[in-house]
Amino acid sequence: MSSMGLREQLGMAKDPDFVIDVPEGWSKRDVTSESMDSMLESLKTQFMRAHQPAMYTSMKRLVAEAFEGMKQSGAVGFYAPVDAPEGTFLMPASIIARIKRAEGGASLDSYVRSLIDQRSAEQLFGDPRILRYEERTAVRVEGQEFINNSVTYLSPIPGSSRKRAVEFVASLISLPRDENPEWTAGQKSLIDLCISSLRWRDSKN
Repeated sequence: MSSMGLREQLGMAKDPDFVIDVPEGWSKRDVTSESMDSMLESLKTQFMRAHQPAMYTSMKRLVAEAFEGMKQSGAVGFYAPVDAPEGTFLMPASIIARIKRAEGGASLDSYVRSLIDQRSAEQLFGDPRILRYEERTAVRVEGQEFINNSVTYLSPIPGSSRKRAVEFVASLISLPRDENPEWTAGQKSLIDLCISSLRWRDSKN
């Protein structure tokens, strides 16, 4: 089967690639079984070093569900601290990248307005290219409750007439008893800086 995207198969111009800067120890991965295994191995090492095997069991299930969700949502890649330096303990965090498309070939303008009206979305650092909003949800896995603080960013793809956009969804996972508002705010600020570095480059066939 051809590895070409649908747009190339139809003879349409290929969308440009996007690039963002990420912290040391983070890397971009494809949404594959190999990537999931690599992330799980990294988590296992961290949790076993911290003498929390039960936490690893719960997180293994959470990661598997997250990967299945990424596949279903059409994610084109994700960024995570899989390559963090040895001795660094990190609660799971990730940035998922996916392509958002308007239905019926329309623009995403009405969707953007709904994000502003219903989710209080705002421009990132005043940049009109990038819209940002936050959500906080509780997730229960095998009897263990986690808090997911997520931040979603939306930026139109150049040349798409606002019909397609790249959507980044950043997730910060923590236990309720370990929640630290200052730490979470700091991590959100760090991810804001990562997304603000968004730039585009011509795709290479």
